Amino acid sequence: MDDSKGLVYNFNLFEHLLMNKSAKVVDINSQKREFQDTPSAAVSEIYPGFSLRLNQLIDLTDLEMPPMSDGRQSHVANLFESSRHAPGDWLKKDKPPKPATLRKIVTFLLHHIEGSYNGLRVEAWLKYGDGAVGNPFEDPHTRFQPLTPLATILVTTVAKELDIQAPAFDLERCLELTIETLTDFQLTDQRDILPAHRKIVASHIRNNLKKP
Repeated sequence: MDDSKGLVYNFNLFEHLLMNKSAKVVDINSQKREFQDTPSAAVSEIYPGFSLRLNQLIDLTDLEMPPMSDGRQSHVANLFESSRHAPGDWLKKDKPPKPATLRKIVTFLLHHIEGSYNGLRVEAWLKYGDGAVGNPFEDPHTRFQPLTPLATILVTTVAKELDIQAPAFDLERCLELTIETLTDFQLTDQRDILPAHRKIVASHIRNNLKKP
């Protein structure tokens, strides 16, 4: 290659590189504009269902904490050395603690549950629920297992009060509805059950009587 051809070749190569660099600058500027135009998502301190899931997690431990109606909030405040009011946000208002505090609480609670669980997955489940993460404690063949014993006791006692024998109503359907009721009202302990809740269970039984 003679000198003139070499100069032309180098010039063309330089021009090609310059154009590519220019295109990349234009591309990044376009991406910046796209990012700036992307609407920001609203960030909330509220995570729907967080309190219910945290109470369920506590009930799975061997700590034997009192129910919400009998001093759980004060017990948690004393145990975790927090302010008096902070556990009320965690346990009743769907407001998680700060990330570092939540991680410490989860780690502590998992030490008191039989089995091995991924702490990060449990944290995500507490915040975002079954739809996003899946209950790490749930056997797919025994959904709502933690609430099943309480629902069974409740249905059995209410049916006895109504003088209705188990064969006379659809027990499986009543248990399913009662578990939904317990979940809706965030009830995890028998001492939390009020007369109004028992009336709802009674209606489940009456509405599911078997035809003679």
